[in-house]
Amino acid sequence: MNFQKWLGIGGIKDFPYDIGDVVECEVKGHWVQRKGTRHSDGGEVSVFEYDKKQTSQDQLQLAQNGWKKSKTLRLPGFLKCHDAAETPTALYVATEACTPLPEVLSDAEFTEGGEKRHEFIAFGLYSIIQALSHLHKNNLLHANCNRTAIFCTKSGDWKLWGLDWVTNLAAEDDKDHFKIFSKYLPDEYKSPELAKESWAVLERAPVYSVDAWSVGCLVHEVFNGKLTSTGPSKTRGDIPSDLFQSYTGLLAAQPKSRSNPTSLLESCDYFTENHFIQIQKEIEELSLKDQADRDSFFRRLASLVDTFPAGNCKYTILPKLTTALQFGSGGAAALEPMLKIGEKLSEAEYTELVVPGVVQLFASPENIVRMKLLQSIHLFVPSIPKTLLCKQIWPLLAQGFANKVPEIRELTIKAMIPVLPSLTRDLVDDATKHLLRLQADPVDGIRTNATICLGMVSQHLPKDNRAQTLHKAFSRMLKDRFAPCRVASLGAYTATAEYFDAHTAAISVLPVIVQSTVDPEKDVRTRALKAVRAYLAKVEAAHEGGGLSQSQASADGKGTASPGVPPAGGDATATGAGNYMAWASSAMQTLGTAVGTKARKNSGAPPSPAPSPSAVSSTQPAPAETPPPKAAPPLNASDNSGGWGEPDEPFDDDAWGSPASNSPVVSTPVAERPALASSPIRVTNSPSLDDEPVVVPRATLSGKKGMQLSGAKPKKKGLGGAKKVD
Repeated sequence: MNFQKWLGIGGIKDFPYDIGDVVECEVKGHWVQRKGTRHSDGGEVSVFEYDKKQTSQDQLQLAQNGWKKSKTLRLPGFLKCHDAAETPTALYVATEACTPLPEVLSDAEFTEGGEKRHEFIAFGLYSIIQALSHLHKNNLLHANCNRTAIFCTKSGDWKLWGLDWVTNLAAEDDKDHFKIFSKYLPDEYKSPELAKESWAVLERAPVYSVDAWSVGCLVHEVFNGKLTSTGPSKTRGDIPSDLFQSYTGLLAAQPKSRSNPTSLLESCDYFTENHFIQIQKEIEELSLKDQADRDSFFRRLASLVDTFPAGNCKYTILPKLTTALQFGSGGAAALEPMLKIGEKLSEAEYTELVVPGVVQLFASPENIVRMKLLQSIHLFVPSIPKTLLCKQIWPLLAQGFANKVPEIRELTIKAMIPVLPSLTRDLVDDATKHLLRLQADPVDGIRTNATICLGMVSQHLPKDNRAQTLHKAFSRMLKDRFAPCRVASLGAYTATAEYFDAHTAAISVLPVIVQSTVDPEKDVRTRALKAVRAYLAKVEAAHEGGGLSQSQASADGKGTASPGVPPAGGDATATGAGNYMAWASSAMQTLGTAVGTKARKNSGAPPSPAPSPSAVSSTQPAPAETPPPKAAPPLNASDNSGGWGEPDEPFDDDAWGSPASNSPVVSTPVAERPALASSPIRVTNSPSLDDEPVVVPRATLSGKKGMQLSGAKPKKKGLGGAKKVD
């Protein structure tokens, strides 16, 4: 219930606005400005009130003229009138929410000072002159263009009001009105012919002549302070040098000699060389530009937006960008300035103004748009509500894992680092499946980055199967033909050592990583030795602490079962893990460049069976040549695998879903699948379907409380190789 209406205070019939407190201003006009709210939605408005009882009949007629003009005069640059009402005691006009210009100019926080204040004033003067030009085109003069008649919206736009003296000198009734009521104009703002009441001169003068003098007075007030009774001075003071000549032209003694204010917009360097003004002009004409011009504009805007007033960026530029994105005229180039503006917003404002445009962009089928989004995802993901991210953005984001363009798949992997912490458990599992699938991607850099990413997001994986997932992901990549991928896997093992208990380290991890100590690549051997030392330190610490049986292993795979067991040595210490994360981040940023050419070559076909000498020696067998504990002849070094070992077990459809259609992994039909723990399984040893298949013993991760690697029991001591099958 509206208690103001019920009490008869502030409630006016057929005027759907509540009238609030007076807006204080050192400069008083004929009207009193009050705060107001709209009944329908509580939105802010300004309500101008004129008290009929406190003025003479002439002044009342003057106010009634302004009241009528407010309702009928709808021109660009003027304060927007929502409604008007009249009571026996007062006149009311409801407009868009605004602040008197004198208050804004004295508010250093609003104008932000420095260069932003200059931009604010320049665009304000430009807007007022432009509003007057619309008035003059209709053969009307304003006559009251001074700081008491100018108001500023929350976007920083200057709007003209004070319509009491608006007159058409060509109309007899209006001419008489102006002659009668011009005496109420402040003396310091009157032009010489108006002060002398030279009506014949005024009738012959251009319609803009009186307002040209008013603009000169306004320029003086903005830069040099309040006018004296003698009117504006022709000394420069603080007026910018590129505006001063135009300023003096506005104050010519003869009306016909005065500069037309409208001409200044195209001839005065103060306006034509101002980047902020040019951006405002272009953004109004955005829908008329072709896509190439729009993209060029957005790129230029991104480089300048930090120098613009915050209010204008938030309430003028940002809505235009959002609209352009929603209706398809923005493109990827509009994202950068939008995100830069978004950095200045509160969380609620960001959700309202930026997020809708981001969601719209994710739905775009253009690859360049998706690339821009993925490159900037760390800027906006922290501000997106978790529910919105999971329900609307994730389904669109996940499509990037299967994109045909390698660069997009790689960027989607990198995007998991800021995104994964905000996902639900089910979506974390979904993301993990995608990363595991991409470990079989034909592009070397993508396989490597998928491994690095799993190490960097390991803390966000579910605890109940984290160690199993990590071991599966890292062990398979130790057999990859691409040396940086093997290095990444070993580094990830070391950095995530805290998630493996000592029993799992001894039974499952060490037998796998120790094989890499004889890798053909020195970097791999170095990283493997560090990893071995780290896990041996974990096992040794458990031994010194009293030993650790399988039944003592922690359920979540953490190495915390024995007291006094420190973090793994080497890189597994806090410093070591930090070093790995720093290396991993650097690797993800540089790997794409290092193998960019190779990635582009491989984007449409599986990688070449024969690796380059720098990646792995062509005469050396794959790391899988160091076999699991099952006696068998060694892997034939003359096969076509090229040294690129495949995962030691294929994707389990029940646990991880079916591989992507473009995955190089060939799954065995369900009917032909052997038992999980005892029989070998046929997989391809390279992405090419023509390669000779090999038998890789299938290892399973089992154990109720700890994680251990089990497989076929060896018939005799020693190590054997994989057996080639016909």
